[in-house]
Amino acid sequence: MIWHYRCPDCGEALQVEWEDHKNEMTCPKCNADHYPSTPSEDHGAYFSGDKWPRELEEAVISLRGTVCSVPGCFHEYSKLLHRKPYVDGGRTSVENLVPLCTEHAISKGSVDYEEWLKTLEPTAGVDTEPDFEFTITKKTDRAQEAAQPPLPPGPVFTSSGFVQHLAGKGYVPDEHPPGLQLIAAAPFLPGPMRKLVFHYDWRLEHEGSCQVFLTAWPHNNTPDLSKGKAGIGNLKAAALHKGKAGEQGAGKLELPLPPAGDEIWTAAVFLDSEGGRPCFTDFLLAGTD
Repeated sequence: MIWHYRCPDCGEALQVEWEDHKNEMTCPKCNADHYPSTPSEDHGAYFSGDKWPRELEEAVISLRGTVCSVPGCFHEYSKLLHRKPYVDGGRTSVENLVPLCTEHAISKGSVDYEEWLKTLEPTAGVDTEPDFEFTITKKTDRAQEAAQPPLPPGPVFTSSGFVQHLAGKGYVPDEHPPGLQLIAAAPFLPGPMRKLVFHYDWRLEHEGSCQVFLTAWPHNNTPDLSKGKAGIGNLKAAALHKGKAGEQGAGKLELPLPPAGDEIWTAAVFLDSEGGRPCFTDFLLAGTD
């Protein structure tokens, strides 16, 4: 695949085989030595084709999130499609790719993204309400929660930074930890994220207790989950809840992330029952700075 980019010194349009993009290059115009930009560094750079390497998809989901880009739809994305169709000259670049769920990807097909959005009914094929709520837990005598407006797809920028809702198809081996229930697994790029946050509402069906684990690992370094809780790894946060049948409340876990490169990671949440038959009635997994 040919990667088209611009010289970081003089702006000359250049190209390189993607397999060689990590090698140092010399600009034929200004003679400056440089390394070709990556998809995450130059959103306008593009491939001369409609296929792309994993790095390009990682850059797109890092920028736009892993939920469908259609306003009001909170389903996980299943594929990336061109805003301006490739057959009409649309480039295979970060700025021209959008994440869509399976239903909307089929509906859009190869037509222009903006024109296609105009044809959608206000509630056609989208959720009027997301399947999660953003809750804030306060330390009072009784668990209280304050519902916040639903997060839209992609990053939400605030005065202090951003919150990125995480959803998608994170890789977890078929053999889950014994005795643990996998609640969520989502891919993400560390990028500006400094920690993972998991807000949740829990309930016990029987008297007993439960443990909640928030963990993360590099996509190519999956922990040995066959060992149960001991195999989750050292990078984890945990909480313990106990009570009588019908006991419920709200919780929050935060997991600081170590400095990381540009490889994709997996975030996962596990629920361990210790006699209480626990369940989550609502939850939100996000990355923040």
